[in-house]
Amino acid sequence: GLHGRGAGCVYTPAPVPHVSVGYVHSPIVTGPGWNVHNVPFGDALNPEVPIALGACRSEGTEIAPPTQKDCHHTKCTASNGLSVASQEGCRQACLDCPSGACTGYSHSDFGYCVIHGPLVHLFPTHTSNNATHEWTDTWDVRERPTKFCLQNIPNNPPGCSNGDTAKPNPKYMCQTLKTSPERWQAFGAPADSHALIHIQIGTSGDVGAFTDSIKNALVDRFSTLAFWYFNNTNINVVANNDDAFENEEVKVVLDFSLLVDSTIKQPMANLMASQFNTTDDVEVLMGEVLPAGGSVVLELAINTYDCNEPDCAEMIEKFQTKASSSVDAKSDATYMWRNTCIWLVMAAASILYMM
Repeated sequence: GLHGRGAGCVYTPAPVPHVSVGYVHSPIVTGPGWNVHNVPFGDALNPEVPIALGACRSEGTEIAPPTQKDCHHTKCTASNGLSVASQEGCRQACLDCPSGACTGYSHSDFGYCVIHGPLVHLFPTHTSNNATHEWTDTWDVRERPTKFCLQNIPNNPPGCSNGDTAKPNPKYMCQTLKTSPERWQAFGAPADSHALIHIQIGTSGDVGAFTDSIKNALVDRFSTLAFWYFNNTNINVVANNDDAFENEEVKVVLDFSLLVDSTIKQPMANLMASQFNTTDDVEVLMGEVLPAGGSVVLELAINTYDCNEPDCAEMIEKFQTKASSSVDAKSDATYMWRNTCIWLVMAAASILYMM
């Protein structure tokens, strides 16, 4: 305003009001399996936006928009029956993503729900159902040079960036899944039943080169890719002498199994299928832990099987309470796992061969 009159007048700019409460995201809920919401830092900081909220971004990229898919709140409903207008609905939509590779989401109240992850753009549709009907939502996909890392192993996929910061915007919030086995808690309370996820990979080389240390390294890598426990992961290495796979280049078959709670059976299988989409993908992820002279020749279908036998329950109870980090302990755990549930692995393999 103006103070005084005439030549002595002094101009004072009107005060700038604070951001309206109506333009700030509603209180953020953090549940099991999720990290606290991202806050801007590094090159994402903007002193003109003091509220520490915003959509997911990667520090060091000058807040470049990442690969994503998004849906306006009026168009999409998550599998829990909630519109993505709500944080709870948007969060569930991240878990619903058929890629199994959602790393987190950005949400604006009654605005947009944005799902992040390096592979989410490959799955534009979400199909859900409840007791009365089934529905399919189509999301807008946006593939961009910046892709968020899965953060299970370094640089996965190659050239990715961690979704660790936020583009300052008080209307949006960003929340990411944990990158340890704890992330699977986001999918719900454990069920009373368990399942086996069975994956086979054909490689070149000699079966004799797969020493115990190589097998341990393979189990460690495989369980890490699944965000799962070493002690609940198994490998069986066999020569392809009976030509079970019609590819003469396949000399060795790596038979992997993950023993999981049935609640996470499908999303974990989806995650592994997305990462192992092509033979080249498997080579990138597993090749460095194969023995010298070995390479991935063939990736095979991923299958899931229910596991309700008492032996499985006893094994899970035993190994979920066992903490082991040394190579010797891991080797013992792998051996015990194999001997406890070898019948399951063989049964699963037999079913796969007949398909």
